[in-house]
Amino acid sequence: MSTESGELMLVDSTRTGNLFTQDTAKTINDLTALQDYSFAITVVNADLQESELSNILTNFPKPVPDQPKDVVATAGDRAVQLSWAANDSAYFDYYYVYSGLDGFGVFANDTLYGYNNTSLVISGLENDQTYQFYVIAVNRFGQESSFPEKITAIPTSTYEEEETTLPNLINGISSWADIDNDGDLDLLITGQEGDDEDPQTLLLTNDGIGELTSSDQTFEGVANSTVFWFDIDQNGYVDLVLSGESATGPVTKVYLNNEGTFTDSGFSLPGFEDGIVSPSDYDSDGDIDFLAAGTVDGNPQTSLIKNMGSGIFEPVAFGFAGFSMPAASWGDANADGKPDLFITGADSDGNIDAILYMNLGNDSFVASESVFQGVINGTVAFTDFDLDTDQDVLITGYTDAAETNLFTGFYENTGTGFDLFYSTNSNQSDKRKVGGLSKSRAVVGDYDNDGDPDMLISAEGEATIFNNNRGDINEEKLNVSGAGSVTWVDYDGDGDLDIVISGASSKVLSNNTSIKNTAPSVPEGLMFTTAGDTVNLIWNASLDSQTPTKSLTYNVRIGTSPGASDVLSVNADLSTGKLRTQANGNAGYKTSLSLRGLPNGTYYWQVQAVDNGFMGSMFSQEQQFDVTLSTVSNESSSELPSDTRLAQNYPNPFNPSTTISYTLKSSGTINLRVYDITGRLVKELVNERKNAGEHVVSFDAGNLASGIYIYRLQAEGKILIRKMTLIK
Repeated sequence: MSTESGELMLVDSTRTGNLFTQDTAKTINDLTALQDYSFAITVVNADLQESELSNILTNFPKPVPDQPKDVVATAGDRAVQLSWAANDSAYFDYYYVYSGLDGFGVFANDTLYGYNNTSLVISGLENDQTYQFYVIAVNRFGQESSFPEKITAIPTSTYEEEETTLPNLINGISSWADIDNDGDLDLLITGQEGDDEDPQTLLLTNDGIGELTSSDQTFEGVANSTVFWFDIDQNGYVDLVLSGESATGPVTKVYLNNEGTFTDSGFSLPGFEDGIVSPSDYDSDGDIDFLAAGTVDGNPQTSLIKNMGSGIFEPVAFGFAGFSMPAASWGDANADGKPDLFITGADSDGNIDAILYMNLGNDSFVASESVFQGVINGTVAFTDFDLDTDQDVLITGYTDAAETNLFTGFYENTGTGFDLFYSTNSNQSDKRKVGGLSKSRAVVGDYDNDGDPDMLISAEGEATIFNNNRGDINEEKLNVSGAGSVTWVDYDGDGDLDIVISGASSKVLSNNTSIKNTAPSVPEGLMFTTAGDTVNLIWNASLDSQTPTKSLTYNVRIGTSPGASDVLSVNADLSTGKLRTQANGNAGYKTSLSLRGLPNGTYYWQVQAVDNGFMGSMFSQEQQFDVTLSTVSNESSSELPSDTRLAQNYPNPFNPSTTISYTLKSSGTINLRVYDITGRLVKELVNERKNAGEHVVSFDAGNLASGIYIYRLQAEGKILIRKMTLIK
C-alpha cells in the first residue's frame, strides 16, 4: 500500500505455522479520508519466494454522510413542505428526498444541492391521503446516509369561506392595489346590481387585517370593464386606468393618485364597447403605454396608445388586427427583452382568431407564424407554467359566435414556436383534457406555495383551480355559485394567496395552508453598460425557497436622484419590498434590462426579485450609472484604463447565469466567446466594436450541462482566457 505519490510499503502479513494465511480479503484501518491510496497484492510461498506485484488498484476511503436531522413535514393543499437541519457532515454533497403513499413504495422525488438547501415543497399530491417521506444525505460518490424513520403527512384543502359584506355586482371585475402606501392591498370593484341598473365603481380600503371599508371617493361607474394600476406620474403612488361601459357609453379614464386621493386626469383616451386595456412599456423608454381594443360604432378596432410623457397619450398605427370581444396580454415570447403582444377576438367578418405580434423594436411589430385557438369573451395570459424559463400562453373563452363551444388551452413555448399542451378539445390521446369555461376570467399565482404558477378561472357562476405541478395540471372545482370575477390576493397578509370572488354572490375564501411563502433573496452583482443614450442593466439571479430561480421575475427602479423613480417606477415599497399590486416584476424573467432614450446625466437604480406567490424581496443596495455620448464605463474615475483585462466571472461556480466583465484599454472590435472543455463553441457573447472602458455581459447556461467552460476574449491583438464552473 502507498499514498498516491509515495513508495509501496508492507501493510501486514501473518503466518500460520510456516505459512502465511490464505485469506482473500483484508481490512485496513486508520486511513485518512479522501487521501488517495494505491494497493497491490503479492503471493509468497513457503520458501519466501514472492510473486510479482498484482495490478495496482487506486482507491480512497469514502465516508458516508450523517443522516439529516430535525426533519419536519408540513401539510398543505395537495402539497407537503419538508424542512430539515443543514447537514454538517464533512463529506456531504447533496440531499435526496424520497416520497410515496404510506404503506407503498417510495421514489426519489428531488435532488437538492448545497449545505443550506434544506426545504422542499412536494406538490401534485392527493388531499386526505397519508404520504411518507425520507430525507437522505449523499456524498459525492453517490453513497447515501442510512434511511431514517419515516415522516408522514396528510394534505388537505386549504380554502375556507369567510363571512363578508362585499357588494354583489354582476358584469364587473375586482382588482387590488395598495392605493395609500400603508402596506396592505385595497379593493376596487366594478359592475351592476342588475342588468338594467347603472354601472358602479367602488373602492374599499383595507385596514391591514383583512377588514374592508367603503371609501367615499367617486369614480366613473363602469361594467364589462378592465382595470390596471401603475404610477403614471411617478410620484410614488399607483394611479388607476379604468375602461368599460358607463351609463352614457364606453369610456377610458385615467385617475391620478396623490397620497391616496384620486382625481380625474382629464386625459383624452378612446373608449370601446366590450373592450379591454392592457399595459406595457413596449418601447422600453421607462413609461407605461397600453393597448386598447374593442368595438367603436360597430367596428372592431385595436389601438396602441403611446405615452408621450407630461400626460400626453397618442394612438400609434401599427396595423394590428381589429377585434371585438377581445382579450390581450403582453409577454416576452422569444426572450429578447422586448414585450410581445398576444391578442384574440372576433374580426369585422365575425371570424374568431388569435395573433402573436413579435416586437422588433423601433416601433415595429410582425405577426408570428405560431397558430393558436382564437376565443371571444375570454382571457389570455403569459406564464411559465412548466418552469423552463420561457413564457407559455394560457387561453380561455368561447371559440364560436354562438358561445356554445368552450375552450381552455395551455400552449407550451418550445423556443421556436408554441405547441398546444393541454386543452378542452385536443384530439390527441396523449393530451390531458381540462374543462373549458365561458366568459372566462383567469388569474395566475402560486396558491399552494410549491413554487410553480397555478391558474384560477371563473365562468358562468363557477370557479375552478388548475393546480400546476411543474406542467402536470389537475382541476379542482370550488364549491361556490354566483362567481363573476376572481382574484388571487394575500389580502390578510399571512403569506398565502386568498380568493376573492365578486359577482352575483361575492365571497372571500381564506387560504389556511400551513405552507407559507417566503421572500426571495436580494439581487446582487448589479452592473451596467452604457452606449450613447442606451443603458443595459445586469444583475445576478436571486434564490427562493419555493419558486425556482429561473421562474423569478424582477422589478427595476431608476431615478435621476437617490431614491427617485422618475425614470422607471415600480409598484412596490422601496423600504419593505412589499408589492402594491399582484403582478410580476417590470423586467420580467430576465436578469437584465435595457432602456433607451436616456439623456446625459447620473442615474440611480435598484432591483427586487418577485416570486410566483407575488412576494417581493427587499430591494438591492442603490447603485448609480452615468450616461454620456462619448464613453462606456463603470469606472468612478474619468481616466481610461491602462490595460486590457478579462475578469473572473461572478458568481463562480454558477447556476444558471453568471456575469463576465472585461476592460478595454482602447476602442476597437472585440470578440468574446464561451467554449466547453473539449473546445466546442458554445456561445458567442460579443462580436462588435466596443469603446474603451469597463464592460459587462451576462451568460445564461440554462440549456447546458454541468461542467467546466472556458471563456475567451480577443481584443487589441491579445487573447485572454479564463475558466468557469457550471453546477446544476
